Amino acid sequence: MRKGIMLGLIAMSCSLLVGSVQAQNSTFLTFTSFMYESDNTPGVQGFPPSNEGDVMTAVGFIESVGPELDWDTEAVQLTVVMYDLISTGEQDIGNGLYYIVYTGGSVDIIANAYSDPNYTYPDYGVEPSNATSPSTFWDGEVYLTGQFYSFYMTYYPALHIGSFEGYLDWTGGSQLNLMYPDPEGYTLAGTVDPFGAQVPDGYDLEAVGDITFDPAIPVKENTWGQVKSLYR
Repeated sequence: MRKGIMLGLIAMSCSLLVGSVQAQNSTFLTFTSFMYESDNTPGVQGFPPSNEGDVMTAVGFIESVGPELDWDTEAVQLTVVMYDLISTGEQDIGNGLYYIVYTGGSVDIIANAYSDPNYTYPDYGVEPSNATSPSTFWDGEVYLTGQFYSFYMTYYPALHIGSFEGYLDWTGGSQLNLMYPDPEGYTLAGTVDPFGAQVPDGYDLEAVGDITFDPAIPVKENTWGQVKSLYR
């Protein structure tokens, strides 16, 4: 019974965090990735728990792009790297749920041409950061790069399930001039799924999601009191 209640709460938290994405009218990019969080001790991964000062990184692959962008899937591989997301520490909001706010952070979309003599297939390896991750996900040309101005996660450790959402502006890359109508006002959101692909050793979460655009939807960060009230 308790497990059912927990799953219901998680479903509610996911819908609260990514509901705005479902309402948005332009899916810009979709991605799959694996996340890991340091605890600032070399060789030790720290999630969970998420302690103040821990740094979240995600590496993975772009699965699709919208018609606004130029991507020859036969010639170019697109990867994604999210980095420098600094945890402010997890907050217990009751019923086994945790809320984590991250500050800073950037996201890079990288285009790696298969014909490039230096092409290397992106390799997660184990215990990141390592000799191949995130470096092999950063090989190639910067397709898009952006800065987060808000990023947060709701997580239920008992089932390794949750959701995340971040807001960002694009600031550079070869596709920047194709942003329509402008490079500001994008949402990156998704879920962490315990029933998806096997998580490589040393990574903490499998994360799937998308990046969407709709300037009509306002960006609003809830206060800590408002977040807690959702679960009472």
